Amino acid sequence: MRSSAQRRKERARADKKPESIDEWIDMWFAELPYHALLVIKENGVVIGTVRKQEVESRGSPDLYLFLKGSAEFGFGNYRIAASYDGAFRGEHLRCEVGEPDQWRRGNSRAETRAIVDAERVRRERQEHYERDPLGATVKVLVEQGVLPGAGHTGASPKQGRIPAGRLRTMADTLRDAGPEDFRRCCNYLRDEFPPAVVEAVFSAYKLLETQTS
Repeated sequence: MRSSAQRRKERARADKKPESIDEWIDMWFAELPYHALLVIKENGVVIGTVRKQEVESRGSPDLYLFLKGSAEFGFGNYRIAASYDGAFRGEHLRCEVGEPDQWRRGNSRAETRAIVDAERVRRERQEHYERDPLGATVKVLVEQGVLPGAGHTGASPKQGRIPAGRLRTMADTLRDAGPEDFRRCCNYLRDEFPPAVVEAVFSAYKLLETQTS
């Protein structure tokens, strides 16, 4: 395992940060008990939480590199509080990860709140998609106004129609597709067909699911 001095030099080379700042980060983190919960804020908005034990389980007890390499956190201007034994304890840590032009969550509380909310929605949609690809896709299409809500809508001559055989083929494709193919198929439907046709495809898909379940 690399020493603290080696890690500080690595971070200083990568980010041109003074080693004294890295020493403070290391000392602050090292003094926390193993079960401490870190509450991470940016511009006063809670970005997320992480346990000290989770950071250490990544193979190196280095908070800075953990934040930098995390998909959830990444570059940012963080203020971190530590909670353990029933209360927040000690001085909060100021931790600037990367340079200001790399920070991705805005410069004000309002900007950061909007970005964090959008990130949360994307994560929830991804989790929903992994659990229920069809349901998640239908929900997104309804929200975008591409797919009408509940109930069947007849296609007008201006909207156009596709033959029943092709409709069934597309529904079969949806049923049998893997996650990536399913996403591409749904994007194709959304971009290329009018709402009534998209609804008809999903209606056929649901009928197939009923017949084969």
